[in-house]
Amino acid sequence: MSSTTPEKHFVNKNVAAIHIKAKLTLAQRKMNNVLLYNAYDSLLTADEHQIPVPLLCELSGVDGKNLANLKRALSGLTSTSITWNVLGENGDDETWGFASFLSGGQIKNGICTYRYDKGLARQLFHPDIYSRINLGVIKKIRTSHALVLYENCYRFVNRGRTGWWDLETFRDIMGLAESGSYKQFKDLNKHVIKPAIVEVNQVSNIILEMEYKRTGRSVSGLRFLIRTNPQLSFEGMREASEVDKSPVLKRFLKIHDNKTLARKMIMEVGEEQLAKNLDYVEQQMSKGKVKSAPAFLKAAVQNNYISEDARQAERRAGLDKQAQQMRLLEDAKTEREKKAREVDRAYSTACIEAIQMAFDQLDPDTQKQVEGEFLESESFGSFQITDFRRSGWASRMTLSPAIKFWMSRKAPLPRMSDISKKLGVEDFEAFKVETDRIGQELEKA
Repeated sequence: MSSTTPEKHFVNKNVAAIHIKAKLTLAQRKMNNVLLYNAYDSLLTADEHQIPVPLLCELSGVDGKNLANLKRALSGLTSTSITWNVLGENGDDETWGFASFLSGGQIKNGICTYRYDKGLARQLFHPDIYSRINLGVIKKIRTSHALVLYENCYRFVNRGRTGWWDLETFRDIMGLAESGSYKQFKDLNKHVIKPAIVEVNQVSNIILEMEYKRTGRSVSGLRFLIRTNPQLSFEGMREASEVDKSPVLKRFLKIHDNKTLARKMIMEVGEEQLAKNLDYVEQQMSKGKVKSAPAFLKAAVQNNYISEDARQAERRAGLDKQAQQMRLLEDAKTEREKKAREVDRAYSTACIEAIQMAFDQLDPDTQKQVEGEFLESESFGSFQITDFRRSGWASRMTLSPAIKFWMSRKAPLPRMSDISKKLGVEDFEAFKVETDRIGQELEKA
C-alpha cells in the first residue's frame, strides 16, 4: 500500500490533550496521536495497550528501519512533563493539570506495549469535549508548528472559528513558552504563524485564516477562521465509529485480532476490496493452504489477492466502465461540436450584418471601389468571385477574408468572445482546445 494513499483515520482527542504546554518533536507529536488512536477504545478499561511497531511507524510516518529514533521518541514521551489547560469555547481556562505523556512501555518481538497514567487516561477519554483529529492529515504535515496549529484549530471546525487567544497562551500552545525567539508578534507571525497556515492549507482538510486584535498599537490576541478545504475535505470524513459497525471489520478480526489495523485497511482500501480479499483468504484457509492467517491476510490486502472469479468480474466491470467513459466522451464531443457550430454561425451572421451596415453607409462610387479592393486583396478562385458577385458580403465562401478586410478598415465588427458568452461559452478558445483534447483521447482509445 502506498504511503501517499489518503488515509481516513480519526483520533478522539480530548481538548485537554490538544491544548498542552510541552516541547515535543514533530515525530513525538505524530506518535502521540497514533498511540492515543490505537488505545482509545480501551483507554479506561486496560492498563496496557499494544500496537505492532510497523503499524505505529506507518501511521505516524516514522522511518521503520531506524528503531533507534523510534525508541528515543517513545522514551521522550515518558520523560516529558506536560501541563494542560482545558480551554472553553472563548479561550478561557477551565481546568489545569499535569502528567507525562506515557507512564512507561516496552518494545518486544515487534510489538510496542505502552501505558498511560490513570489520571491522564481519564482526561484523554472525555467524549463530551474531544476533537476528531485526522491521522491521514497528520502523517502528511512536515513541521511541528503546522501540526500544533492543525490540532488546535480542527476542534473548532464546526463553529468556523477558534476563540480569541492572547499571545502568551498562543505561544504556550505552540511550544514556544521557554523559547527566546519570536518575542515580537511580527517575528512570530513571519516565522511561525504564516508558514504553519500555508502548510495546513496545502495538505489538510481545512483552510485557515488569521484575525488579530490590537490593544493600542500592539497586537494582543488572535484567532483563526476555519472552513473545509474543498479539494481535500473528502479525506477522512468517515469516522471510526462507523467503521466499527461494518460486517467486514468483524470478518477481519476473526482472522487478524488487531482492530487498529482493521480500521486502517477498511479506510484505506474500502470495504468492497477488503471483502474480496477476505473471500480469497477464507477460501485458501478452507483448503488448508495458509500457514499464518494474520500474515496472509495482510499480504492479501496489500497485494489485492482475490479469487479468479472476482478477478474476471473486475475485468468485466473495468471494460464496462471504460466503454461507458468512451460513450460519455463521444456524447460530450458531439455536444461540444454542436455548440461550436452554433457559436460560429452566430458569429458569422453578426459579422455579415455589421459588414453590410458599414458598406451601406458608403456612397455608390465608394462601394464599387471597396468591392474592387476587396477582390484584389486575396487570390480568390472563380467560384469565390462568382459567389461574391451573386451574394455580396453575405457570401459564406468569402466571409473569412471579408472579416479580415473590414477589420483592417476599422469597421465595428462583433467579437467572437461576446457572441460565445451570450450562448453560454465563457472562453471559446479554451472550449475548442478542450474539444480537441477529447477528440484526441477518443482516437487513442
